[in-house]
Amino acid sequence: MATQHEIEMALNLVDRGARVAITAGEMDDGDISLVVQLVSGCSTPRRIGHLRLSEAAALALTVQLGEALGL
Repeated sequence: MATQHEIEMALNLVDRGARVAITAGEMDDGDISLVVQLVSGCSTPRRIGHLRLSEAAALALTVQLGEALGL
């Protein structure tokens, strides 16, 4: 599970114009694993956060991110 610090750091990087990638994968118990990686300024993506959410929470987060980005 991500700490509050990891989440705030990732959001701060995005607010400053950094590009990040979010990768999702299903866990054995039905939870969704989200990995946040820094893409800009790195020769290879660097993992900066990891979240483990229920399927419903991951769907809600995806919808909120889409709305925030105007997608």
